[in-house]
Amino acid sequence: MIRTTFVLINHLIWTTVLGTVILIMSPFDRHGHAGGKIMRLWSWIMLKVSGVRYRISGLDKLDRARHYFFAANHESAFDIPLCFAVLPFHVVSLAKIELKNVPFLGWAMRCTKHIFIDRYRMRKAVETIRKAEKSLRKNPRSVLIFPEGERTVTNKMFPFKRGALRLAIKVGMPVVPMAICGTMQINKMGSYLVRAGDVELRIDHPIETIEWQGKNAQDFTDLIEEKVSFMREAWHTKMNQVNP
Repeated sequence: MIRTTFVLINHLIWTTVLGTVILIMSPFDRHGHAGGKIMRLWSWIMLKVSGVRYRISGLDKLDRARHYFFAANHESAFDIPLCFAVLPFHVVSLAKIELKNVPFLGWAMRCTKHIFIDRYRMRKAVETIRKAEKSLRKNPRSVLIFPEGERTVTNKMFPFKRGALRLAIKVGMPVVPMAICGTMQINKMGSYLVRAGDVELRIDHPIETIEWQGKNAQDFTDLIEEKVSFMREAWHTKMNQVNP
């Protein structure tokens, strides 16, 4: 409980301080690149104060001069800080619209060009996807997506949904399958309790989407899910061997 209180206090302080810096910089940071670097710093701080020790594998498979859709499984509230902290790109999230007006955090996300979507109003969601397509063509940046649509509360992944992956195909950006491993042990959905621990982000080779244009988006979605699931299961197998 002491660690959890410490993390919450630091979350409040650093979100307010760095969010304010991003807001002040925003008139001079039209594309959100500088603000994105501050978001990475915020993410790194949150991992450190939470006692999260992380490992990343597969980063050498990526070209830092390109932009990607990073598609990962979703286990914990710490998934986003983990991805932002370790990926050396200007990454934005496809976030739920409820976050848009959260003081400092939501304001900073707006300044750094995150994409907000209303998951409960289909017409609004479709309109947002169209605007996002135009925005990504005008101001290219990498996008973090969780095709499950929500955090899992068990060790089993939810089926991947094709919505965000269809956007990747439309804009012709390669998709990078990623497996987030171990974050559920740091913080489970529905709980404020934070535990220190080891996590890993596993990255697979990017998959070009140009050749998928005009083809079945569900087949592409199934392919991404299969790759993420394989990496995740390999990690669990490894952990079971280390800690039988």
